[in-house]
Amino acid sequence: MRRAVAVLLAIAVGMGPFASRAGAEEEEGPQPGEVGRSSKLAFLMSLLIPGLGEFYYGAEKRGMAFLAVEAGTWVAYASWHNRGRSLERDFRRFADLHWSEEAYRRWDQNTPESFYMRTEGLPSKQEDTQQYYELIGKYDQFVFGWDDGKDPQGRPVGADYSIHPRNVTSPNRIAYEVARDRSNRYFKRSSRILGVVVVNHLVSAIHASVHARGRKARLWVDADVIEAPDPAPAMRIKVRF
Repeated sequence: MRRAVAVLLAIAVGMGPFASRAGAEEEEGPQPGEVGRSSKLAFLMSLLIPGLGEFYYGAEKRGMAFLAVEAGTWVAYASWHNRGRSLERDFRRFADLHWSEEAYRRWDQNTPESFYMRTEGLPSKQEDTQQYYELIGKYDQFVFGWDDGKDPQGRPVGADYSIHPRNVTSPNRIAYEVARDRSNRYFKRSSRILGVVVVNHLVSAIHASVHARGRKARLWVDADVIEAPDPAPAMRIKVRF
């Protein structure tokens, strides 16, 4: 990510001389006057909305490119975040069906601390929902809450707490962890795409500021005399940027 940011910033700054020359080639028409563009304003405009500063100083194609990146990243973020949220709802419903806090508490109360060291305390679902759903699949000590736990011989564990949690197998626990991992991968992708959004804002802002300094907006003034009902002469002036 750092390397990508450095490359994008170098491109934004390094293209300054080329932008001025290309802008002069693109513009046509009379040049009776020039009005400078504010680099600070261009910076702030693109920092707010990527591409806006480029439109301000007349680089529509570059502005469209930054806007396209902005739109694409937000679409990707929404897609991945919503997918992660949907999978999260699914695996939590699965846990509510197949994992019992009551069964785990019974094991916890009836199993000496010396038999198995508890590494984590389980909060209630109301206290910390995210931590609750993470712990029940992540650590062996919570395996007795799953409804399909089996001993090494494949027999249901039930209330037999003499079996070490590491020796208890639970297909439901495995399926739950797989689903939770998929959900987390989508959330991580959406978090990374937010980094791209920030980079796009910064690069567009720096790009607009650098290029606005060497780019002049052309000002055309057309004046002509018009006939008026009064004997006094009249003039019409048109100003185009």
